[in-house]
Amino acid sequence: MQIEIDKNKTSGFNAQAIAKLEKSVDEYVDDLISEASRIEAASRSSHSGPPEVTSSMVENARVLLRTGLGRPRKGVRLKLLRVGATVAGLIAGLLYDSEDLQDGTHMAAFIVVVSLAILLTTLSVFKED
Repeated sequence: MQIEIDKNKTSGFNAQAIAKLEKSVDEYVDDLISEASRIEAASRSSHSGPPEVTSSMVENARVLLRTGLGRPRKGVRLKLLRVGATVAGLIAGLLYDSEDLQDGTHMAAFIVVVSLAILLTTLSVFKED
């Protein structure tokens, strides 16, 4: 399917703005299709026939996306940040030993890992928004 935008509506747009607009429209179409398919899959409980997305499902998906109630897309970066924060927290817990922390090298490693866990957790929270 090809979507065309009237050139009169983009008369004040420069080349980069038009490229960004096209990319945004493509992403919105992908999100709309995914959300409509999700709604269809949720409504198809017992019959196992081929999927059939109706116009009302597409409309519901549009409303959900427009109001921000649709499932937000979670990127690979966010998932990696969350896994990294979890692993760093686990390692920090394993490194904690009050007697071993008396050693300067062990203390430095502990501080680095705890700082990394805090940084990754903070970044994952900001990336989520």
